[in-house]
Order: sequence, then C-alpha cells, then structure tokens
Amino acid sequence: MNCSKEYFTGVLKKYIPILSWLPDYSVETFKGDFIAGFTVGLTVVPQGLALAQLANLPPQYGLYTAFMGSFVYAVFGTCKDLVIGPTSVMALMTAQYAQIGGPAYAALLTFLSGCFQLILGIFNLGFLMDFISAPVLSGFTSAAAIITAVMQLKGILGLKFESRGFLNTVYEFFRNISQTNFYDMAMGVSSIIFLLLLRKFKDKKCVCCTYVKSCNAIQGLWWSLATARNALLVILCSGFASACLAFEKNFFSLTQHVDAGMPPFQIPQFSFQNFDPITNSTTYKSCAEVFKDLGSGIIVIPFISLLEAVAIAKSFTKGEKLLASREMIALGLGNFMGSFVSSYPVTGSFSRSVINNTSGVKTPLGGIFSGSFVLLALCVIAPLFHYIPKSCLSAIIFSAVIFMIHLEDVPEMWRANKVELIPFFTTFFLSFICGLEYGLIFGIAVALAILLWKQNKVNIAVSTKMDENGLTFIHITPESSIYFPSSDHFKGVVSKALYSQPSTSDCTVIIHGDNLKDIDYTTAMGIKNMIKGIRKDNAQVLFQVTEPLAVKALFCLEESVRLCIQDDEVKHTLLNPVISTTF
Repeated sequence: MNCSKEYFTGVLKKYIPILSWLPDYSVETFKGDFIAGFTVGLTVVPQGLALAQLANLPPQYGLYTAFMGSFVYAVFGTCKDLVIGPTSVMALMTAQYAQIGGPAYAALLTFLSGCFQLILGIFNLGFLMDFISAPVLSGFTSAAAIITAVMQLKGILGLKFESRGFLNTVYEFFRNISQTNFYDMAMGVSSIIFLLLLRKFKDKKCVCCTYVKSCNAIQGLWWSLATARNALLVILCSGFASACLAFEKNFFSLTQHVDAGMPPFQIPQFSFQNFDPITNSTTYKSCAEVFKDLGSGIIVIPFISLLEAVAIAKSFTKGEKLLASREMIALGLGNFMGSFVSSYPVTGSFSRSVINNTSGVKTPLGGIFSGSFVLLALCVIAPLFHYIPKSCLSAIIFSAVIFMIHLEDVPEMWRANKVELIPFFTTFFLSFICGLEYGLIFGIAVALAILLWKQNKVNIAVSTKMDENGLTFIHITPESSIYFPSSDHFKGVVSKALYSQPSTSDCTVIIHGDNLKDIDYTTAMGIKNMIKGIRKDNAQVLFQVTEPLAVKALFCLEESVRLCIQDDEVKHTLLNPVISTTF
C-alpha cells in the first residue's frame, strides 16, 4: 500500500508540478511572486488591448486571453519565469480567421490548438518540433514582425480601411495615405519615441547622487517606470484624450467600448447559425465548413505556439533540463481552458518573461497574481479603456515587434553555411506573399529537402593498398550512418573504387563500419544486391561493424553472411578466403 501511495504521489507531482513546491511556499517567496505578478500585470493589460486590435477582435478579448493561460500554467508549468498569454505572432495568425468568423472562430481555434498540444505532450511527440530549423524560425519571426509593424501604420496614422493580408494592407495604406489624421500621427510617433527612449535607458545606472541609498531609490523608481512604460503611456495618452473630449475636441481615433466584467464561460461553437435582420435570412455553417475555413491554422498555430513557449522556457533554464512534454501539456491545458473564456491562442511572451525574471519571480505562482490583476482591470476599469487612442495601442505593438526582426542572422548564416539561407528566404518571402502559415510550411519542406540532400552526400573515405602478392585491398570508410537517401551514393563509391582496378578477381573490398550506428532496410537490400554483383566478378567484400543495430541489419540479409567484428577476424578471413563466402 505504501509503495502504491508513493507511486501515485510521484505521478501526481510529475504532472502537477505545483504539488512539489507549494508545501515549502514561504512569505519571502510570496513577496517575490506578488511583485513580479503585479509588474507583469501592468504590462499585459495595455499589450492585451493592443494585440486584440491586431487580432481583429474587440479590445476585451485581449484581456480574456491574458488571464486563463497564466492561471493554468501556475499549476502545471515547470518554468518559473515563463509568462503565458497573448503575443503579436499569435494575434497576427489569428487575425485572418477572426476576420472570417469573429471571436467564435478565435475561441474554436484556441480549443483545437489546446487539444493538439495536449496530444503531442501526452504521447511525448515533442521531437516533431525539432524539424523546424533555426533559419526557418528566424525567417518566420522576422516576417511576422515586419507584417505586424506595417499593419500598425494604419492605426498610428489614423487611417480607416479594411486590410486583408500584407500585400493588400500595403496597397490600401498608400491608397488612403492622404486621409492621415495628423493628431493621431503626432500621438503615435511621440508614443514610439517615448517607448524606445524608456527601453533604451531602462538599465542605465544612477551616477548623479552622492548618497548610495538615494541613488538606489532613484534607480529603483526609474526601473519601475521604464518597465511599466506601456501602462504609463496608456495613462498619459488616455488622460490627454479625455481632457480633449471634456472641451468637446475629439481629435483622436479612440478604442471602441470595452465590456466590463468576467467573460462568459461557454463551450466553443463548432457550427454557426446567424440571422441577418436586413435580408431577413439565416445563414448556417456546418462543422465541416468551419474546419475548412480554419484550414492549416489548426496545425500550424499550435506548432508555433509550442515552439515559442519551449524556446523561451529553455532560455531561462540556465543549463537545466527542460521537460518539454510537460510544457506541452501545460500550454495545451492553457489553450484548452482559455477557449471556454473566449481566448485566442496563447504562447510564451519573451518580453513579459524577461520582466517576470528581472522582477524577482520565485515560482510559477506569479502568474496567478498577473492574471488576477487582469481580471481586476476587466471588472473595475474596463469602461475607461474607451478613452485610449488607437494610435497609442498601435505604437505599443510597433515598438515591441521591431526588435523581433532578426535580419542580423543573415550574415551569420552566410558565414556558417550559405545553404541555410535558402529555407530562411523561402520562409521570409513566402510569408509576405502567401501568408505566414504557408511560408512556414514551405520553409520546413525546403529545410527537410536540404537535410535529405545532405544525407544523400555522406562523406566516404576511400584508400587502396596492394600487398607483396599482388592482391589489392580497397578500404571504404563511411563517416556516418547510411540511410536510404545515400544508399545509391554509397554503392556508386564502392563500385567506382572496385571497377577502376585492372582486375577485380584480385580485389578485396573492406568496408569499415565503425561509424555505422544503424542501417535501414532499403540500404541493407541495396548492399545485398551490390555484393551479389561483386561476387559474380570474383571479388571479395568484408564488412567490419561493431554497432548491434548495423550488425543485425546486415546479418539478416542472408543466412550465409559472416561479419568481421574485430580486426583479428578481418586478418583471419583474408588469410583463409575459402571459408569466407560472404562479407
């Protein structure tokens, strides 16, 4: 019974990490988590409102997205620094679907993303993310950042037009640029300058004070203001806009009305029925039609969500092993539960995770405090969000995403391996032309094709020696395992080395398999056919292999196969060729 109880407790702690550290939770830990959670909350509220605008959703949906993921991750997450919530990439990828079906499509996409991530986590399929290479991810992130920044120009300049994709947005921007609202433009540009200056000087040391305590106090106050710069900007801009309204001067494009209170807790819809009072008709969309509308987003969005979250968590683990499958389960549950409160898909936020870390967070429980702050904002001050100028929110997003453009990776890839630029630019340019999800899919396909091409070109060392009896020994040494893409290349190298000799009957091919960790079926059958052909020309083939998997694959070719495992066996076989009818 005790063993069963301990096993059950161990399993619970494995999948619900909060049970491991909560019993030792202290007042000092609470203090660190509370300060960090409050600081992150000050950041996520204005960001959530701004990102909802990017996602083509009403402002309150950005806040709906900001709290449930934090609550769930506090219980199931393993990285204390990681902050789960809305991000620009997820908002941008959700936007095209929200434009078709509104908040209902966004919530359904979140539900499906959560289910997909849970399946991957439960079955330990996280290795699938390894197929998204660094150049593909860099190209995708850079393209997403540029697309997001360009789409914010509409809000910064106070333009009013419908945008459908990147190219259409660029076209409509130049077509409507004459309609620029110069008040919005002045506020938007000023906001960007304000945010960038505070970001640049956030960590500057205080050198003007004589007393250390005074200097530390000023340094702490300055850091707090700079860290909460988004919230500070929103307060200043909305205060100025409301003052103008008091004098009946409506200069700015303001955020639409934000519904106060908790979001309704409801199951996402899989089919939709809408009544149009103008035409007095009802339109119906079946589940199949909805899934067709969501298309590749059902797979691509959860993959990107996982990739971002795991990558950010790894950057904070400081060499410790990250349990990726548990992170998948935590993120999957966050999306799954978030869909019931009308959230759009969430992932890890790097900027807020950095703030969380530098604010002194001690455990994942900091997410409870940041999520609670969001709920408090929803219930108490939501009506005041109406006075926030849209140009201010656009400036917040613009100032954040420009630092996600990784064009500095291009010269590094050029110096390291020029071939890596192919998947980078494929992902980068196709993301603009076809959309982010298709850019990513084609980028992964190109990266895998390059990987197979490289596998097809396994380096093989060839040397030829002749003994005093006139016998020729051809030594073949593959530098890595041989799989089916490189099977023909391997056979070609062996054949070229053998048939370039004056007489094959005096030749022995010795294949040194020290680097052969494994051999697949296609390669094994190819080697079998190659050996049959070589034997017809009265030549010998000897295989020297040590790895069990390679030995097993070669031994199964035919019953008469005899492998040379040790160097002594090779010498013995060469001295007694009669007993060696095989390799």
